[in-house]
Amino acid sequence: MFNAVLENACCEMGAKISAMDSSSRNAGKVLDRLTLTYNRTPQASITTYIAYRDYLWSLCT
Repeated sequence: MFNAVLENACCEMGAKISAMDSSSRNAGKVLDRLTLTYNRTPQASITTYIAYRDYLWSLCT
């Protein structure tokens, strides 16, 4: 009887560890995507600004 209870507890703990590992990996992927998006947004604004500045400069010359 004790072995059955112990085996059940071990299986439950294994399932919890597996679920936490999967959650951690998924959270890492979400964080990577958010970081990429966060870094691209200012870069797009800078690129647009430079293109507009160059366009205005070409009108003046």
